[in-house]
Amino acid sequence: MDAPDNDSWEDTLGKASRRAATLSLAGFLLVVGAMVYAYTSLRRLEQESAKLEVKNARLRVELANGARQRDSLLGTVSQMRGALDATRSAINAFHAGRLEDAVRLYGDAIKADPENPYVRNLQAYALFRLGRIPEAITAQRRALAADSLYAWGYVDLARFLCATGSDSLPAARAAVERAIALQPELTQKMRGDGEFRRVCRAQLP
Repeated sequence: MDAPDNDSWEDTLGKASRRAATLSLAGFLLVVGAMVYAYTSLRRLEQESAKLEVKNARLRVELANGARQRDSLLGTVSQMRGALDATRSAINAFHAGRLEDAVRLYGDAIKADPENPYVRNLQAYALFRLGRIPEAITAQRRALAADSLYAWGYVDLARFLCATGSDSLPAARAAVERAIALQPELTQKMRGDGEFRRVCRAQLP
């Protein structure tokens, strides 16, 4: 029997070692690649999670703002309902001749809706009918401060000013002119208003 060829064994062992080394390197590279992919995926998930947190925070703020706006709207509706109920009661009291009650109820309506020039005008007229002229003038000026374009408000202001006497007639005349400038058709309404003709005869347009 021939002796084994040492060179062949060495070649075989070398090839096997190289193959094993190559396989080990390939396995290592696969593991490293998997780790890099996993790390990259994790970072991407963390970034997406951070974006979602920001969106969630914004949504929570928007929901909170929406709740506040809803509560504010409900409060406004409640105030308007209170103002309407008080105004209706005041009008009924006025037509029943209960002028003091009317003034008080108009005051309740104004507390609920302080920027309403029409309710202030109605209260001012009730004060005028009670003979509380200075208070009526003050209330009417507040009505016009709430809406400087409220033409009929100037008619009533002129009415109240005329009732105080001659010293206020120039101011009454200016109020009449302002009313006509805003709404020319009020000229005929003033002429057809018996109370206005009686109180402000000299100031009729």
